[in-house]
Amino acid sequence: MNTTLRLWLQGAYAAIISGGAGVLSNTLIAPASFNTTHDGWRNLGISFLVGGLSGLALYLQRSPLPVDTTNK
Repeated sequence: MNTTLRLWLQGAYAAIISGGAGVLSNTLIAPASFNTTHDGWRNLGISFLVGGLSGLALYLQRSPLPVDTTNK
């Protein structure tokens, strides 16, 4: 794996984690919906997924997938 792709993947992972981590405040905003019950974990997981995908979309807008232009 070349360095450019590795760095891009690290940035993508960071965008997903930071986007998802932003929804953890939901536990403070709406503790009745985001708690340690089965439904609460499901709600938190769905929110984390949506936040992570949003973070990834914003990252892709700023840093598109790197294209390998070398002829091998």
